Amino acid sequence: MPKLIELNHAIEAGMVTYKGLPGPLICDYLSREASEGLYEGDTTFQIGKIEMLSNTGTYLDTPFHRYADGADLCCVPLRRPVRINESCGG
Repeated sequence: MPKLIELNHAIEAGMVTYKGLPGPLICDYLSREASEGLYEGDTTFQIGKIEMLSNTGTYLDTPFHRYADGADLCCVPLRRPVRINESCGG
């Protein structure tokens, strides 16, 4: 059976993703306290905000990264970047 290896990881506020580039900003867009009174009753909620560079963490450089008329990630079929390595237990 082929084996896919997941490469994602947690993104944390201020983490160094690449030397010289700003780290992610993670904060409230709307806090629970600020949401009080927006709905009837005791309903409150939180809406988070994440601001980060597009190549933060594990990412895939698509053709658009280098070429203005290249394909963006939404146009790259999953089978193109995925390679099944049969020698790695798959």
